[in-house]
Amino acid sequence: MGRRYRDFSNGATPRNCTGYGGNYSDDTGNNEIILSKCAHDAENITTLAEYIDGEFEIVSNLTYKLENDEFMLGVPKEKLNISADSFGLEFKWADSKTRFDLIDDFYTKGHCAPIGRLNFAF
Repeated sequence: MGRRYRDFSNGATPRNCTGYGGNYSDDTGNNEIILSKCAHDAENITTLAEYIDGEFEIVSNLTYKLENDEFMLGVPKEKLNISADSFGLEFKWADSKTRFDLIDDFYTKGHCAPIGRLNFAF
């Protein structure tokens, strides 16, 4: 399947450390995403995440497949206003037991791939 993107390891491990301004603790990471893939055809963009020790709650009606240690998600190009075969797309896998409300939450809650404000480019 298309392009492959690797992620840093141990991003979903619980965090508990002393830092500037006090103690920081977070155990909302759920799935350790180790590899992402992305491909497209005439109608859909398909992404795949390989993960370790995961649980998923489906919160959308998009086409998906969950099997062994892989989660595959299909997104119709029309939902992203993409009509051509030549396009650019940035994407991120984000996972947490809590909701991401602010961009800063990518630094402090759960796990995302790639880390922080970085994105994969497809």
